[in-house]
Amino acid sequence: MLICEPAASRVYLSPRQIEAGSDIFERYVMQPHLRLKALLTSYDVDLIFHDCGEPTDLMVRQFAERLDPAILSLGSSRKLWEDAALVPKHTVLFGNLPTRSFYSDAAMPLEKVQAITAELLANMRTCGHPHILGSECDVLHVPDAAQTIRRKVAGVLTSPAR
Repeated sequence: MLICEPAASRVYLSPRQIEAGSDIFERYVMQPHLRLKALLTSYDVDLIFHDCGEPTDLMVRQFAERLDPAILSLGSSRKLWEDAALVPKHTVLFGNLPTRSFYSDAAMPLEKVQAITAELLANMRTCGHPHILGSECDVLHVPDAAQTIRRKVAGVLTSPAR
């Protein structure tokens, strides 16, 4: 079961308050997700946990250790090869190409798509953590940019690093 948690982010939850002892992350993020995890476990269902916000290292570590997802999907604000040190090897990391900007050649030219794909693949191979190359969230539907988006997705699939 895929559970998305976009609000567990330094944007909404102050890392300073959490470090100072606030239980806001525990109360509003971890406790509800731990209840969901217990329910899923009772039905022998694996958890795929997605957080496309800007989670801190502490948040990523808590997701991995306490929720024990089969797959942990993170947004492009994170470097998966660095997160590999925070996550047990049995948790597959998913992501996290910045596909939200694929609609624009100015913001994300095809050459940049291929370069960041190659960088992500190379760094994940180096750290040896299981991963699935994918999008950070989704590929946005922008009707006037459908061809541009398709070209970028094809660029990921045909990257020389693959």
